[in-house]
Amino acid sequence: MNATQSHLRFVEAHQLDTSAGRLDNVVVIAPTQTPLGKLAGVVVDPINRQLRYYVIRVRSWLSTRHYLMPLGPARLTADAHAMEVDFDAEELKRFEQVDPDKVPAFSEDDLLTAMFRPHAA
Repeated sequence: MNATQSHLRFVEAHQLDTSAGRLDNVVVIAPTQTPLGKLAGVVVDPINRQLRYYVIRVRSWLSTRHYLMPLGPARLTADAHAMEVDFDAEELKRFEQVDPDKVPAFSEDDLLTAMFRPHAA
């Protein structure tokens, strides 16, 4: 992520609750049902109250990479253990990489910003 996106914040998957359950250990799968990685979390814009990216963790023998997946169609399974997306492994590798440890974590101050920022006219 570049400096113009410095207001973005990272929220880890284990902190995300949905109607389908908590999002920790969600496997991201391609339309062919091929596992691509795991959902590490999301990147949010607290100022504009927007979800901006999914963060997908891909592990290989010698490394772990995190990719910023732009928002697009994604479907959670009923048991919330898988999220199907509309791209394959080759497309995933073209997304921007990110180190989640270098993206500021969503904080209480960010929550207050999101809650009390006036709506745009």
